[in-house]
Amino acid sequence: MHRAGCQEYRFWQIGVVTSFWRLDLTLAYTDTTIEADGCGFTRACEGRFFAAITKVF
Repeated sequence: MHRAGCQEYRFWQIGVVTSFWRLDLTLAYTDTTIEADGCGFTRACEGRFFAAITKVF
């Protein structure tokens, strides 16, 4: 459980990671329980998909 000002919220993420050619590829979805009013009525707290490529040395 985290706190944003006076509001408690949960952060979660689900995804997959695979490795090949010394690269790690990640595809995931992340979100919080923060409502729009607790985020200044912006889209900054909405859930989103993301991808990452990491080089392994």
